Amino acid sequence: MDNNKYKTLFIEESREHLGELSRLLVDIESNSNFIALIDEIFRHAHSIKGMAGAMDYGEVALLSHRIEDVVDTCRSNKRPIAKNTIDLLLGSIDALSSQIDNIVEDQKVDAYSSLVAALVAENEALSKVAATEKNPDLPPKSNESASLASTTAILANSNEVDISTLSIRLGANVPAANVRALLIYRQLGKFSTIIATKPTTAELKNTEYIVSELQIIIRNADEDAIRKALAYNSEIESLSFTAADLPENFKPIRSIAAVNENPKSSSTVRVRTEILDNFINSVGELFIARERIVSLLDDIERPELRAALDVLTARIREIHDQVMAVRMMPLRTLTERLPRIVRDLCRSLSKEVELEIIGSEIELDRAILDQLDSAFIHTLRNAIDHGIELPNERQASGKTLAGKITITAARDRDAVLVTISDDGRGLDPLMLRQVALSRGLISHQESEHLSLRDSYFLICLPGFSSKTEVSDISGRGVGMDAVRARIESLGGSLDIESEIGCYTKFILRLPLTLAIVPVLLVESASIVFAIPLAKVLTIREKGTKVAYESDGTSYLSFQNTKVPIIELAELLHLKNPSRLAEYVVIIEDGRELIGLAVQKLVGHHDAVVKPLGDPLDRLDAYSGAAILGDGNPILILDVPRAVRGLG
Repeated sequence: MDNNKYKTLFIEESREHLGELSRLLVDIESNSNFIALIDEIFRHAHSIKGMAGAMDYGEVALLSHRIEDVVDTCRSNKRPIAKNTIDLLLGSIDALSSQIDNIVEDQKVDAYSSLVAALVAENEALSKVAATEKNPDLPPKSNESASLASTTAILANSNEVDISTLSIRLGANVPAANVRALLIYRQLGKFSTIIATKPTTAELKNTEYIVSELQIIIRNADEDAIRKALAYNSEIESLSFTAADLPENFKPIRSIAAVNENPKSSSTVRVRTEILDNFINSVGELFIARERIVSLLDDIERPELRAALDVLTARIREIHDQVMAVRMMPLRTLTERLPRIVRDLCRSLSKEVELEIIGSEIELDRAILDQLDSAFIHTLRNAIDHGIELPNERQASGKTLAGKITITAARDRDAVLVTISDDGRGLDPLMLRQVALSRGLISHQESEHLSLRDSYFLICLPGFSSKTEVSDISGRGVGMDAVRARIESLGGSLDIESEIGCYTKFILRLPLTLAIVPVLLVESASIVFAIPLAKVLTIREKGTKVAYESDGTSYLSFQNTKVPIIELAELLHLKNPSRLAEYVVIIEDGRELIGLAVQKLVGHHDAVVKPLGDPLDRLDAYSGAAILGDGNPILILDVPRAVRGLG
């Protein structure tokens, strides 16, 4: 049996366990119910050990086994885990993650011998504490140790037996139990001759077959090797090893009908993300084909065709909505690893921070979540390193010793607003302007005309850093500019609010999806462009409401605000526009508004967004491309970024 068949399953499940281990180890520091958390930590480490042993990943199995030993001893001690032990365990989790990465890339798996030795030493030190204390209320351990101990005794007394029966009972609700059973058969085949099995391999390959118990008849068993191999399998609830004669009729005792005996069988399946990506691309092509049909029917009076097309459109939208529902993932898949990052940063900077996450159930397209990781980490680094003060500084200011960072997510129309706020020292606009001047990022004239909001956004300039020394955390000037670039590349926007000595807020406005986006089609200089409707606030006719200021800039009065107007033809350097602009599209850019003057409103369109390749992706004015129903391509505008590109 080929291990590669189950490699993906092993990697996915291992990463899930590692994520939970990291989260639990951070939670346990501030949770009084540490015994329950230690038990849960033990189960996750035990699961990784078992899966790695079954897959012949010895280095992973050994490291996870040593982690399990330390956690088990901590459980026996019935005491909160010390911070230095948590540091060691978290470092071991990182090493396990690196080992999984080695497996993904088909590289040699690092054994991390020094880390294994450190875990052994830590376990010995903790065991000495356990030996000197009495723990009458210690919660019972799993029955695996007892069952394996009894198995060892059976094996030791059966050396003279040529034919043996090994009976194995799997735990309840074991995921992919058939796969686990096949892996056990494969492991046993390395150390002995398997005469017969119940169930057979053919039956295990039948996905409708439910397995909970295995019986393997073996000749010339290498019992010590079998014991060591099965010791790594966390799915085994119990096993027995007895002398036996080969039966004449060795058939499975369970039938396919037994499926109905297990009402808790899983109704979910794992699907590779590339399959979903291909699926949504196919749905996008259906949208394009539908638009093409609509354009061909413009000059044809066939009501029955129109009716059929409406039905087809409804069905395509249903398929699209269902695929998007599968692609949508909760924000917690991104935020669940942030407490670990906050903890590590606080330990490094000698600061205390409480992290609160609200709205983690809000869902976003997986394609967006995959690209938000670095933006969240950079923003958290900025908040902890620059925003949150040291404990003595906070105490002198009348604040609590521990700072607080709050991440809040909420739906806002067809977008999600994510706010990352801290109760730290806030942003000093004067200091920010001085730093930008000293680094040559702005001129003195520009500095004098900067608004309060523009001063805050100086931290997003490439090369800006208020740190004079470079560290592992900051000082390189590649933090918030990377955040802003990433958010805008996703079709979102970044806003900043702050008050000196009180708080700083980073407000990320994100689209729900990147796949199919409703856009407004506009025309300028006889060229059609698309603007994402999520950024369009309203449309006004360009007429008497326009006031011309002394500096020559045009403004439109809207909701008691002067909105600056920019001609699309001038913004994109289009030559010889056929006529003057007649409409102004008011676009949101955080709290700022931009009026984009266009010659014509063409209509709206469900755009299947395609990324721009090199060198077009270097242009600030465009975020992607799409194809119209007539087969012509259009460019999707990123107006706020294009305006900033003008300087």
